[in-house]
Formats: sequence, structure tokens, C-alpha cells
Amino acid sequence: MGATANKDGVFHYNTLLTLDLASPYFSSGRQEERFEVVVMEHKEDGHISFSIDSFPDMDPVALEHFYIQKVDQHRQSRDMFFSKIDRETDEMANPETSDPAKLAVAVMDYDPHELLVLLNTI
Repeated sequence: MGATANKDGVFHYNTLLTLDLASPYFSSGRQEERFEVVVMEHKEDGHISFSIDSFPDMDPVALEHFYIQKVDQHRQSRDMFFSKIDRETDEMANPETSDPAKLAVAVMDYDPHELLVLLNTI
């Protein structure tokens, strides 16, 4: 880490950093590159966020591999989720084991955020 400085902003306490980041995937081919980063702590709620002046330029092939892996992982997660729904639906459709109270509990078991994320990316 290089230079640091603190500034008191209107809405945030700001810490200015000069960071040396390492990655084998920089498009420049260098192992390390230097970046200017501002870490901001909100004065009222303490929420911390950061800003980087220029985002690292990465090797396009590495980005494509990362994206493919991310999509595959999401597909697996979504498939497991829908398989679970299918199993539970099959169980509830069986007249011998069908129970309306069990159906209500099963629906409430799903995290609304998880449902939105999975359904939004079908």
C-alpha cells in the first residue's frame, strides 16, 4: 500500500488510498498494478463503500472464463431450486399425503430474495 490520506466530506469520512493490487489476469501482463481508491464511511449510518478511479483492465479470456463459470454455477443453483419445488409439488399432489397446512409451510420456506434472484435470471 502506498500513500494514504483522510478527508472529512459532507456525507462521508473519506480515506484515500494508493493500493498495489496483484492479479495474474491484468491485460498489461504485469503481476501488480497501482490504483487510487477512496473508502467512504457514511457519517449517519456507518455504511462503508469504496470508489476506484479506474477499474483494472483485465484479460478478456480470463473474464470470459469467469463469466462462463458464474453462469454455470447459477444454472446449477437454479436447477437444484426448481428440482426441490418439483419434488415438493409431487409430494403435495399425492392425495394420500396432501395436507393444505403443509403446502402453506412449504411456500413460506422459500426466501423471497432467493426467489426473485432465481426467477429474474431464467
